Amino acid sequence: MIVRRGFGQRSVDTEKPATADTLYAVGSVAKSVTALATLVLDERNQLDIEDAVSEYVPYFEDAPGDPISIHQLLSHTSGMPRDDLPFIATEIDGWDDFRTFLDGTIDRRRTDYHQCIYYNSGYAVLARLVEVVTGMDFPSFVERTIFDSLGMSRSTYDSSVIEEESADVMTPYFSENDGFTEATLAENPLLHGPGGLLSSVTELATFLQAHMGDNPSLNSVPLKRLRTPIGTLKRFIDGTERAYGYGWEIEPFDSDTLISHGGGTGRSHRPLHS
Repeated sequence: MIVRRGFGQRSVDTEKPATADTLYAVGSVAKSVTALATLVLDERNQLDIEDAVSEYVPYFEDAPGDPISIHQLLSHTSGMPRDDLPFIATEIDGWDDFRTFLDGTIDRRRTDYHQCIYYNSGYAVLARLVEVVTGMDFPSFVERTIFDSLGMSRSTYDSSVIEEESADVMTPYFSENDGFTEATLAENPLLHGPGGLLSSVTELATFLQAHMGDNPSLNSVPLKRLRTPIGTLKRFIDGTERAYGYGWEIEPFDSDTLISHGGGTGRSHRPLHS
């Protein structure tokens, strides 16, 4: 790690400075963690990513076309429609209600479209699948398997840390009448997989370095599997494409390759690149 710094303030109404260790709600950057957790189970032969999702959890059983696989949810290639789960999750009361929500959308699945359709709910299903396979809640499995291995001691899915007076955490906020108003960041297990992580610049850099070096502490998971292009996410006017692997976006960058993922919560934004 060459340099790490914080800029500006982390609170709306005080002079608390942001630091390199300030925790932010990083939104969809969390998908790279969820994908890695899923690949860990594949490497342990506790699941096969080519298996149908419905072999493990009761979702997509009646979806048209071939069974939706774990691989397709990881790469956004299931054909399921783009959704706004982060914005409607507060209206969904638990996993049974979430299943009803999914069942109401499966008739919109595109079986004739093989590019990526960015699908937040797919990553919520992956987190639930991890829980069923391991018998552990998703945050505990990620902490034990990934965060502890990399020394990411402050990264968490527990949004209550925001309320701690002494914690170095970005205060959630939203804009209102040309100003900012503090907001809440509700705890919601449905969002753990697609975007419920709080982490810092320092610890995200540690996570990124592990991917760049295929860190051996992660149970020998070949991390290049996550950053191998699978489907086209976007195609630009000049003909270049942004692809999606497992939890990562991949695109040409001059003579190199850019591996990245953006993440927005509506209150903070933290892109991650290598």
